[in-house]
Amino acid sequence: MMKRVLVAFDFDHTLIDKNSDTYVLRLIPDGGQLPASIKKLYSTESGWNDYMREVFRYLHSTCGVSRDQLLSCVAEIPLVEGMRELLEYLSVSTMTAAKMAANSDSSTCDVERRAVLSGAADDKVALQS
Repeated sequence: MMKRVLVAFDFDHTLIDKNSDTYVLRLIPDGGQLPASIKKLYSTESGWNDYMREVFRYLHSTCGVSRDQLLSCVAEIPLVEGMRELLEYLSVSTMTAAKMAANSDSSTCDVERRAVLSGAADDKVALQS
């Protein structure tokens, strides 16, 4: 019996060469800034997840950014050098029992979209946030 192999990656700065959460801030029109009320959430006890929830809410409700625009923005982030080749190798390797996982605190849809666009998404890839 072949041993199962799990290959796990973080998303930001491991699969992709940027922080996807901060990269999407470029969607604020005309180089605008987040309101101070949102910025201060990052430094409070509520932390990063509450901050990012409000960032996404602001992008959608105030700036009119759609889900597809958000996903397209994340999709333009380049993979870390050599990652495409590694993912391609793992997807066709003889390790038929291999599973790849992307673990991240990034939005699941961001992770999933990037995996699909990188050609890594198939029945061997598990996405988890």
